[in-house]
Amino acid sequence: MPVLRDGIILPDHLELLERHGGKVALGQLAPLSRDVAKLELKVKWWNEVPGRTKKDLRSERDSTWDWVVMLGEIRQRGSRGHAWGVFTDDGKCQGAIIYETGLVSALDESQATVVCWRIASAPKNRSHLCNGFGYRGVGTGLIKLACLHSHLAGLGGRLTLDGHKGDRALGWYLNLGFQEVSNPEDDIIELELSPESARSLLSKLPGVS
Repeated sequence: MPVLRDGIILPDHLELLERHGGKVALGQLAPLSRDVAKLELKVKWWNEVPGRTKKDLRSERDSTWDWVVMLGEIRQRGSRGHAWGVFTDDGKCQGAIIYETGLVSALDESQATVVCWRIASAPKNRSHLCNGFGYRGVGTGLIKLACLHSHLAGLGGRLTLDGHKGDRALGWYLNLGFQEVSNPEDDIIELELSPESARSLLSKLPGVS
């Protein structure tokens, strides 16, 4: 299990569900490396989606993300910055998350939160792109990981991130318990998971109360 500098112990795996057949699989959690960010997240992920045009893939917001740059930036945060990938037995990265602990909560400025800067499941896991194949539970598992880190760090499970108007992920975040904190004129909406919602999200994890 990953043991962080401050003594926090995080899980070393996520439970995933194969879309084809419904078999449970374990995804191993490991620090996200520069090579994985460069070769898989930026290139291979988008070459493994059969029958989709470049226009289809460009409609995915994260298709233009430069994970290598973000990984370099988060490492400059020292012990506050964290980047994880979830890997199946074939060595492929099924999802990744980059977040930072100890920033200011959007719901309560007197409190600290974890800010998620990047989160994505591999395109082949997205039902609207590859119906019937890939894995379910990658994104939810990574959200729970960051929420658990917030809980163990004494931040109440608070987790903050940006959503976008018209993006299918926005409804998913709201279903997980995130609240809209701001509704600016542009399409970016700040979202945060409150301690109450975090407890509900983590209620099935052992050792969390």
